[in-house]
Amino acid sequence: MTVIVPDREVLAKRKARFWETTDYDRAFRGSFGAYMTDVEAAALDRLMGSERSPLLFDLGCGHGRFLRWLAPRAERLLGLDRSGRLLQVAAASLAADPLPVPCGLVFGSAQEIPLADASVDRITCVRVLQHLPDQERALAEVRRVLKPDGTLILVQYNWVSPHGLIRAAKLPVKAALRRLIRLTGREPAFDEPTRWTSSGALRRQVESAGLVVERMTGAWLFPLQYCRSRKSNDAWPGFLGLALALERLADTAPFSTLGGYLLVRCRRP
Repeated sequence: MTVIVPDREVLAKRKARFWETTDYDRAFRGSFGAYMTDVEAAALDRLMGSERSPLLFDLGCGHGRFLRWLAPRAERLLGLDRSGRLLQVAAASLAADPLPVPCGLVFGSAQEIPLADASVDRITCVRVLQHLPDQERALAEVRRVLKPDGTLILVQYNWVSPHGLIRAAKLPVKAALRRLIRLTGREPAFDEPTRWTSSGALRRQVESAGLVVERMTGAWLFPLQYCRSRKSNDAWPGFLGLALALERLADTAPFSTLGGYLLVRCRRP
């Protein structure tokens, strides 16, 4: 029997259906969800500081969990996502508890950003690029809409980390399961070719897009997602507190390139 692997377009459509139906925001509930948000916010704070941007654009804003954190750093906010359901969640949250600055939500793709050239002062893109089938096109779009001397804050998953090693061990098992499912004439519910990276590869990628790397750092040193309750998304508070305190190591050599996340601040020349 021949096993047919779906092409990129089919995978993209299946992934889009996944984002419309999955309860993605449950990953950020419970004590582990709060821990992950604190880890990301602390790392972003190291790159962004307290500088206010006239227009800050959150690319792949999802259900808007970072918009509130970004609000003090912007005079105006704009969030874009390709999931209408997640944008509805974000809109309901903003309606119930408005931000102190104007905030707009846009339905669209990172590979075809519906904004004018040189119209944005700063872009945040947190764990979005690795899900895109055409990352180079997305980075070209980022460069297009950034003003000269505008900045991109990019967060990507890192292969060279404890998380990456665990993922590498799991990939052959997942691939075998997908093949078995296809042999039965069905398709896996979610078959996503997520592209992780490394510090060197990420630097080369953004520089090839015409952006200048100003700073790179890391975050999320400890794979505590394997020490939580899948049902409640809670983990032992003492364990999380210790891990959060040790996260400061992620901004020092050699740990800055060994976290599960790589964060880079880039500038459009």
